Amino acid sequence: MLRRALLALGLLVLMAGTVFAFAFGIDTPSFHLKTSPGETKDNELVVYNQSNSDLNILVSVEDWKYRENRTKQFLKKGTSQFSCGNWIEPEETSFVLAAGQKRKFHFKLRTPQNADGGHQAVLFFEGIPAGSDDAAVKTKKGKPHGGVVIIGKIGALIYQETTGKTKASGEIIDLFGKAQGDNVLASVKFKNTGNTWLEVQGNVVAIDEQGMTIGRGDLAPIKILPGETVLSQIKVV
Repeated sequence: MLRRALLALGLLVLMAGTVFAFAFGIDTPSFHLKTSPGETKDNELVVYNQSNSDLNILVSVEDWKYRENRTKQFLKKGTSQFSCGNWIEPEETSFVLAAGQKRKFHFKLRTPQNADGGHQAVLFFEGIPAGSDDAAVKTKKGKPHGGVVIIGKIGALIYQETTGKTKASGEIIDLFGKAQGDNVLASVKFKNTGNTWLEVQGNVVAIDEQGMTIGRGDLAPIKILPGETVLSQIKVV
């Protein structure tokens, strides 16, 4: 069962000498979806506007992958190796969210018959002050134009797994440590050898020559995409 969290964005925007306070968000920052080849799954989240001004919301889908430093790089949908961007159909691409209002938003994920493994994408919601420009809800190549002031962009990450067609596997390809004062800094290099994303967590235990435990360090959960190799450092105390 998905843990529903609250993701909010609050910003101050200066326009024409007047300061406006905006806050909008979504209640589900990520979806973990298991679908069979050929299956269409309906999904729902809530978008809310906690500001005192109406907002135009633009909806778009993009791909994403991790950079070497584990920050996310966003790409045009359908361009990354494990993309499900073209499978996602938002119910609409723009709407107005009145001040203080929240609404349910639906999107479909249509899994192709030949799908296998795991895939990912992101569903973005972009906020624009209503009335800031007549072109606020129009797009040109998927982007707002006409001098529109954009106050924020919030994304729901999509993780998809194909039922019966997914291989989850990985291996530790290197493990080493070095003394750091009275502690040990352990480095673990892990490779995702399967065809779907993995969430890896665990611990490193240091023992002495008599087999007694002298230290322990926990690896915080980390998501790794297919084919990726990640180096993680753990302080063993």
